[in-house]
Amino acid sequence: MHTALPTLVAEELDVPLSQVRIEPAPIDAIYGNVALWSEALPFHPDDSGALKDAALWLTAKVGRELGIMITGGSSSVRDAWQPMRLAGASARAMLVQAAARRWQAAPADCTTADGLVSHADGRQIGYGALAVDAAGLDPGKVTLKRAADFKLIGQPLPRRDSAAKVDGSALFGIDARPAGMQYAALRMAPVFGSSLRRFDAATIAALPGVVKVVDFSSAIRQHSGATAGVAVIAKSFWQAKRAAEKLSIEWSEGSASGWSNDTIFSQLADSLSSESGFIYHNSGEPDITIPAGSRIQLQATYSAPFLAHATMEPVNCTAQVKDGKVQLWVSTQVPSIAVDVAARVAGVGSENVKVNAMLLGGGFGRKLETELPSIFRLPTGGFYAACFS
Repeated sequence: MHTALPTLVAEELDVPLSQVRIEPAPIDAIYGNVALWSEALPFHPDDSGALKDAALWLTAKVGRELGIMITGGSSSVRDAWQPMRLAGASARAMLVQAAARRWQAAPADCTTADGLVSHADGRQIGYGALAVDAAGLDPGKVTLKRAADFKLIGQPLPRRDSAAKVDGSALFGIDARPAGMQYAALRMAPVFGSSLRRFDAATIAALPGVVKVVDFSSAIRQHSGATAGVAVIAKSFWQAKRAAEKLSIEWSEGSASGWSNDTIFSQLADSLSSESGFIYHNSGEPDITIPAGSRIQLQATYSAPFLAHATMEPVNCTAQVKDGKVQLWVSTQVPSIAVDVAARVAGVGSENVKVNAMLLGGGFGRKLETELPSIFRLPTGGFYAACFS
């Protein structure tokens, strides 16, 4: 996205890609994702017609009103395709008007390229010299470029973020290091639906750096839908991690303890045999001739094993709760939702929550979750970084 989104602006603005700088957007409904909701509608990609058009229009209107800042389903370019290009094209139109007024010329006699406005008679002026004059102008009716005129979009371009990610200067969520920060390593219930029976904090009390052991099972059930967990807070993450590994815990595994891959696939097979299901898309007829009175049945079963839905950067969050305010350093796909969840967990208004959006080392939808248990509140004024396994 650090390359794709600036490319959309640079294309319509007629500037080199290197002259567009990208910054994280503040929390604001105007940046809400619309494309993600439209893509969730139950239409086949090949479908068309008034029903689909009406549903897309209504969903886009609702999505714009909701204004939820979210990214997922590879929707960023689809969502930004129109507004980013309009932004670049509008700015270009304003700059052309400013140059035409300065030269007392017709805008139609002016062209743009490489950050310059040029007149048919050879005069040129840079965008920077026109910016103040252009800022107060109305762009008027803006026309986007035809695909045939694209110079950047669709071309192989070097990633803008490669150098920082190679030399280590790029900061991900797990790189947040506010002064005085303490660390929480979590032990989560090993089976979904299980509960915590007991743990013995004394087994790790003497280990280096250990500050506190917290059972946050009730909080995590309330805020994220998970089942049970214990956090070990220490002065460094390595100390917290090692202590959490050695903490004596007994779990009550619950009804799911007997599940296995075989159990789940057997249930799926039974459902396929006993339920009618539905057809998502139906098109055409098979190109075969069936003799009268005969019957041909084709049957096949396709399956795939369960795979780890894991990101390169572990799911993590750093939070400070102090003086009735919360500050987060987090790699998240849902910054606006993270604000609301943090406010609810910490018991403050959403206006008192600040999110520092960090780079996220892979998302895959896993960082759409907002698991922020109440361990971040103990003690008030402290910093905590939690790493979820």
